Amino acid sequence: MKKTSGIILTAATADDTICNVFGYLPTGLIPVNGKPIIFYILKQFIENDIKDIYIGVDYKKEDVKDVLDTFFKDTIRVKFIITDRHKGVGNSLLTIFNHIKTDKVVINLADTYIKNFNYQDLSNQIVVSKDFTDGRRWASIKKNNSNKILSFFNKKKVSKEHFVIAGVYVLDNVSIFKNFKLLDDNIEITHLLEFYASNYDDLYAHETIEWMDFGHIDQYYSSKKKLIQSREFNDLEYDDFFGTITKKSLNEEKFKNEILWYNKIPNELKIISPRVLEYSIDSPMFLKSEFYSYPALSEIWLFSNLNDNILKSIINKLLKIINLFKNIKKKVDYSNYKKIYIDKTLERVNNIKSQKILSLLSQDSIMINNQKYDNWHVIKSVILKKVELLYNEDDNCFIHGDLCLSNILYDLNSGVFKLIDPRGSWGSSENGDVKYDVAKLRHSISGEYDYIIGDLFNINYVNNNEINYSIFSKGRKNIKQYFDKQIDKEFSIDSIILIQGLLFLSMIPLHKDSEERQLLMFCKAIESLNQSIKN
Repeated sequence: MKKTSGIILTAATADDTICNVFGYLPTGLIPVNGKPIIFYILKQFIENDIKDIYIGVDYKKEDVKDVLDTFFKDTIRVKFIITDRHKGVGNSLLTIFNHIKTDKVVINLADTYIKNFNYQDLSNQIVVSKDFTDGRRWASIKKNNSNKILSFFNKKKVSKEHFVIAGVYVLDNVSIFKNFKLLDDNIEITHLLEFYASNYDDLYAHETIEWMDFGHIDQYYSSKKKLIQSREFNDLEYDDFFGTITKKSLNEEKFKNEILWYNKIPNELKIISPRVLEYSIDSPMFLKSEFYSYPALSEIWLFSNLNDNILKSIINKLLKIINLFKNIKKKVDYSNYKKIYIDKTLERVNNIKSQKILSLLSQDSIMINNQKYDNWHVIKSVILKKVELLYNEDDNCFIHGDLCLSNILYDLNSGVFKLIDPRGSWGSSENGDVKYDVAKLRHSISGEYDYIIGDLFNINYVNNNEINYSIFSKGRKNIKQYFDKQIDKEFSIDSIILIQGLLFLSMIPLHKDSEERQLLMFCKAIESLNQSIKN
């Protein structure tokens, strides 16, 4: 493949239907399963050995630049080109073409993605699809039997013999556009393609069945399902017609507890969980339930530009859910507290295999982001004594057990929540300490857990007693303080931070696929545990 440059056009604000869910954001930062869509596009460029990337930016350009400068500066060469969103998309492309140093380019609009796509053998081809209902929402083409493009149509009603353009273009010679006469400020991509085809008599269509459109909310949800990576041990099947999801798992003991949790959920809580349609706790084990296309709260938290009042409203509703759980009193023996807070933590620490973390654990103190902290073995006895004080009969109730933001679906328009993927068993049953659920929320909101598992961070292991990190996050200091203030009315904030630290510590060996993620969880654990005993 001759040297090729990549172009991502992310200058425009996302469609209003997307902004109604995530707030106003550029198309490249539309969240998809914990990462902005531009991450997937860049990864595909890298896999196709395209390292020189030109990105058109305008709306919230600093947000886009911060993300890419942080996470791709060592793997690709990115040049940001300022474009004008008030002009046509074609004008933005012409601006970028003036900076291109290669003739051949691959252009990918930032709200579209072609799964499992290989650019290597494409030449003067436009990716098209038959997967559309109303051609007025996209540009389209008509082709002959040899796939040569005969004509272009810009967002017009078209017949079944037409194909919509899927937002990916491979052009062999963009230097041709030096001769394009700019007549006005509303040049569409179809204008450029018509010009290109008139100068290059071999512009062809390449049909795909892997097109994913994240630019319109109805297409967003179906595209997102196609891109979902099933978690380890899990398999997910969707039925778009009936709106159901069927989950299977090889981790049968945990999955059985999850199924039983749904069966035991009290009537007053059923409204906030998906309705179970069918299940089996015998092999083969499965759970079939209603599917809700609401985004997970983690995606809203990670990337949305919602104002503080909306986020505070969401937090207030979450705390109402916590109170609903807390009102369903259940008996929980202290042995369950010991099993979850002490035995599990010590067992998980003993299962850590990372040599870097083991070296860190051997030190008496650790420098994290230039601040000194006592290490785990130094504070362990104090921590375990504080754990013994966590037991409170008034906090024992029916709980979710894994109430992180990624397990909470939320419809911003209606304010409806749906809780998914419960732990199932906390200790010996589905009942447990409600503070555990609160700590799960806090380790997402204040602990930035969802940024960590999305690998949205940089970390530098300096030596066996010093480590530095930075996390790409929205910050949201005011919201974090508001959350702490609200939970401190009902619980001791120190006890919640203590549990948060134990959560991070016990998660380390579960993320052996990424030592960097393990290192950051170690840092978060040490920071939280030290904070919990100093206040």
